Amino acid sequence: MNMICFNPSIALTHTNGTIVQGGFVAGMLDSAMAQYILNLHEFKVNPLSLDINVKYLLPCRPKRLEVNAKILKMGKSIAFTSAELYQDGNLVAAATATNKLITLR
Repeated sequence: MNMICFNPSIALTHTNGTIVQGGFVAGMLDSAMAQYILNLHEFKVNPLSLDINVKYLLPCRPKRLEVNAKILKMGKSIAFTSAELYQDGNLVAAATATNKLITLR
């Protein structure tokens, strides 16, 4: 498992600066999953997102977040990943993704 922390600013919010916009939440989940793949492959592959499915469970506030990512299955050219975003110990959002692994030259 791989853990990444984020500190979204008020600039990424709506609703009078109180809720982080969902696209940024999805981006943080996607980034954590991709970074895990990059680390496992020593930055020799580029994980291109083929799909990402996000479930929003609670409002995400503009303060510290922790994202835990894991690999569900890793093939030679495709990886399946998942991630969970927590704030103050509460699960805020979860995602799964499929990534095409492109070898960097």
